[in-house]
Amino acid sequence: MKSESFLRQKYCLEGLSIDQIAAMTFSSKCTIRQTLKRFGIARRYDMPTGRPPSYGYRRVQGRLIPCEAEQKILQQIAELRKQGFSYLKIADLLRAMKVPTKKLKRNWNRDTIRKLLERSRTKSGENKY
Repeated sequence: MKSESFLRQKYCLEGLSIDQIAAMTFSSKCTIRQTLKRFGIARRYDMPTGRPPSYGYRRVQGRLIPCEAEQKILQQIAELRKQGFSYLKIADLLRAMKVPTKKLKRNWNRDTIRKLLERSRTKSGENKY
């Protein structure tokens, strides 16, 4: 791995993980890590490798930032839950309103709603309902 511009493009701008770059270049992960260090490219420790960002966030130039549209949906989900709606009813409403999921091929379901609410409560430090 000798091209600093290639590595910066893939790691910093496109947000590819070390695993993805290693597979693409037929290199080891160790080689990619060493090359990042040699070129003075800061590592992204806050991002899980190879995983897409959670609902409510998006990746821009390798950094996680809040996605306003998804954050509004998360707030609406939390508000519906506070009003007493079940996880299943919330999922039904989101499907009826044709709100896209993070992975567009999947439909909303009660487990997804539950996990989103648990994750958002954990991040905000709130107690469970």
